[in-house]
Amino acid sequence: MTKSIPHPDDPVIAEPVADTTGAADGRTTQPLPGGRPLKRPTVLVVDDSPDAQDVLREYLESSGYDVLVAHNGRDALATLVEQATPILVVIDLLMPVMDGMELIEVLNSYRRLAQIPLLVVSGVDVPAASRVQRVRYLRKPVRRADFLASVSEILGAGPGL
Repeated sequence: MTKSIPHPDDPVIAEPVADTTGAADGRTTQPLPGGRPLKRPTVLVVDDSPDAQDVLREYLESSGYDVLVAHNGRDALATLVEQATPILVVIDLLMPVMDGMELIEVLNSYRRLAQIPLLVVSGVDVPAASRVQRVRYLRKPVRRADFLASVSEILGAGPGL
């Protein structure tokens, strides 16, 4: 059974979800209806390369984050609807089905999802004119220190940073 991507006016996407984690800083993961509660701040990694997924997962988990993985933009949207709202989405640009730029456009069309910070980690150099204001860019291969410094700058002093 194939799930359809909800319309931006769908209340599952459009309405903010109450923080059920009890954290004072508001940066913790918020479960969506039907989603599982998450114990640590969660980052969604969207990349079709298993090697890149493994490296970024290791960087993030060793720094105190839970990690969800999606293999393309369409899978990322399904994850965002079904599981949780992450505190950050890390996106590769070149992926099958729905690439990173398409995903960014869709995320920006949803009021709630447009508030999630984005970090593009890609082997593709993005011309300055096509860069989205709220997106930070890193070029692959990315060093652990550079990646975690960017995560820290985007989120502030998060877990283990």
